[in-house]
Amino acid sequence: MRQDVHLGVKIGLGFLAMLLLTLGVGYVGYYSLESVSERVDKADDINRMVKMILEARRHEKNFIIRGDHSYVEKVSGYIRTIRRQAGETRKKFTTPHNREQIDAIRASVDVYEKAFLGYVDFLEKKSPDKELRAKADEIMVTAAREVLSVCYDTRSDQKNKMHGQMRWAKRVLAGGAILALFLGAFLALAITRAIIRPVVGVVHGLTDAAGQLAATAAQVSSASQSLARGPLTRPHP
Repeated sequence: MRQDVHLGVKIGLGFLAMLLLTLGVGYVGYYSLESVSERVDKADDINRMVKMILEARRHEKNFIIRGDHSYVEKVSGYIRTIRRQAGETRKKFTTPHNREQIDAIRASVDVYEKAFLGYVDFLEKKSPDKELRAKADEIMVTAAREVLSVCYDTRSDQKNKMHGQMRWAKRVLAGGAILALFLGAFLALAITRAIIRPVVGVVHGLTDAAGQLAATAAQVSSASQSLARGPLTRPHP
């Protein structure tokens, strides 16, 4: 009875260990995929800002070519959208370096907006000074390129981190699977031995008992035969 209790405990502990191992591997996999998903979301935010600044530059060029003031409103609208997106994206970051990158984007956007509106004011004044116009245009273009440069650098950084987390997730999942395989094999072997050992002991015990029973039966049979022959061979008086 005691051996049965010990066997049940061993089997229960083995299955508990397998369950804990499965939960551990599942948690690591979930955490890894969640980290990658968050990094992809942040990279997408930066990519949206890149697209918006490119659209703002497209409307900037349309204004320069056509002189239509509606393009100024479109540029201002995209700048407001970039600021709002930058604020939302900044909340998603926890490291000071990433937040500084977003702050750099916002600062460069402010410089670009100021340069663009300065260029618009210059055109509206219709100044004949070509040098001043070229200088205003240069300031605006330099500011726009700086915005794109900061956005590209931030996007590249996020993509590199995303790929790094994906590689880490793959290594963790592969390592967890290998660890689970080895531990599972070890636990299966341990459980099998825990089950087989008592069974083998019982079989050996039954074999020994059967042998002793057979020997006893043979002795009884021999004795019975001796008793049966005894009266027949006794001499007559």
